[in-house]
Amino acid sequence: MTSVRALLLIPLVVLGACVRVTVLGHTVSEGNPPGKPQPGNSSSAVPDKLTPQQAAATVSAVSLVLSAAVQQQAAADARFDADALRASITDELRSRRLLDPGSAGAGRVAVVQLDEYSVRSTSNAVVFGHVPSAGVLAGAVLIRDAEGAGLRDFMIRAEVALNIAQRGTEPEPLKSLYLKFAALAADDLAATAPR
Repeated sequence: MTSVRALLLIPLVVLGACVRVTVLGHTVSEGNPPGKPQPGNSSSAVPDKLTPQQAAATVSAVSLVLSAAVQQQAAADARFDADALRASITDELRSRRLLDPGSAGAGRVAVVQLDEYSVRSTSNAVVFGHVPSAGVLAGAVLIRDAEGAGLRDFMIRAEVALNIAQRGTEPEPLKSLYLKFAALAADDLAATAPR
């Protein structure tokens, strides 16, 4: 038993301030990994100035509008959380520097009109307490200026395989669906989505 414990501790690797331990094929890290900016180290921080492409794609706010059909489905399905979806979109745009309430995005608003929402099981089986399912979110993103005039519109359709807890014990069962929809919205807003 002692030799087994010794073998498990062998992969301990210390790299500067980062500690990585690999046990039975799983790696656990502590500290800042190499290449990540250190807190308070401004030389490796992201530059404050936006590129012209980022400035042109930046919006100052995100609003979410549900169609009547989606409102009806959401009312019947307690798993759907419009606030969590809006927060996912906002967080994704902010992380890509596409959301700026200041001068770069002054007055431009991204209006997300959700037209389709569905979650359906893809199997009759329950695997480890979870039901394999497929989730769909689809709708339009309308970019409007301060006066409400349309600047750009595009459609998004996110489809994700989900594993929904049979007893509904997960706090955010649709999180991966929200994140996929948010990533597609950010890709199209930044014009980086594959065409």
